[in-house]
Amino acid sequence: MTNKHERVVIFCQAPSDIPFFLALYEKFKASKTIVVYVINVYNNYKFLESLNLDLGGLFFIPYEYASLSKPWTLFKERKRISSLNAKHFLSLKDATVYFCSCFEDWLTAYFVSSLAKNNNVYYLGNYDFIEGDYSERKSLNFRRFLLKSVYLFLTGINFKVEIVEKIPEFPYQKFRIEKADLKVDNSIFVKYGLKLSDSFNNKPVALFFVTPCQGNIFCEESYDINQLKVIKFLKSCGWCIIVKGHPRLGIPENILSLVDLEIPQHIPAEFIQNDNISICLGIVTTAIVSFAKGTNIPTYSLINLFEFVESSLPDQFKDYLAGYSDNKVKYFSDFEQFNEVIVNYDQKKD
Repeated sequence: MTNKHERVVIFCQAPSDIPFFLALYEKFKASKTIVVYVINVYNNYKFLESLNLDLGGLFFIPYEYASLSKPWTLFKERKRISSLNAKHFLSLKDATVYFCSCFEDWLTAYFVSSLAKNNNVYYLGNYDFIEGDYSERKSLNFRRFLLKSVYLFLTGINFKVEIVEKIPEFPYQKFRIEKADLKVDNSIFVKYGLKLSDSFNNKPVALFFVTPCQGNIFCEESYDINQLKVIKFLKSCGWCIIVKGHPRLGIPENILSLVDLEIPQHIPAEFIQNDNISICLGIVTTAIVSFAKGTNIPTYSLINLFEFVESSLPDQFKDYLAGYSDNKVKYFSDFEQFNEVIVNYDQKKD
């Protein structure tokens, strides 16, 4: 017996959440009313909107500027999120609520902590970093104490701030929230995926996940030069180049004139149909994980071809990619090896 009056609320916090959302949608679409809240990543909202799903509601809630250096913005933001909570969630009772991550998203944490009082809330956590993955927990310093105080002021939640790369961390165990597992069937990606053109004239095809330089990770002086160097070499060797920009940061403008196809930013990496792709490239993006694990396409991280602001970062990212891809992501040792693989592609099958 179905009851469309029963409500399922799903928070979509990052591109990695979309397969889990669609798995939940397929599970509940015939029996329950599904309402989705996309937090801060507009391209996620745009992708879900493009699917024309049978939803009870699809909402986009962005973050807004709030800074300790401008105290009035903190009061303004606290008032805003309190109003959003009152409008969307306070009256909701006996619904089933899902969210995917406890890290770097105090807005979702605030909403689900409120919802947990009168609803059944589940934390999926399928891709979250866990202690021991690659992030070291550190003792509290003054800067992180200030951040912790700001989050407490905004939400009333005593967040953890021990993992520097993943601040803040929502202590979901302190609320009426259970951890749950969810498996995603490959049919999800086939049903909702983007099929690429096959008109590449029998040339090898490189799918390259590109992003503008993130100055807290990479050395800005060499980043654009090296990314452009990769693109130019592929082009000089007769490869077709497909690029996919970062869903939030976009795509570097200096490479657009050299590529054959740009995949829209709102299409998640996992939903790119890969029949014609010869090689998949990225640097530190998790987008390459789905190709490494779920396909036979040679998938490489270019970490060793780039300079980082801290010497420890390359190994940290390698550990992370290895853990989530079951050690299936490959690496070029340097530009010389990259050039060799690209030049000899027809003779050497990975």
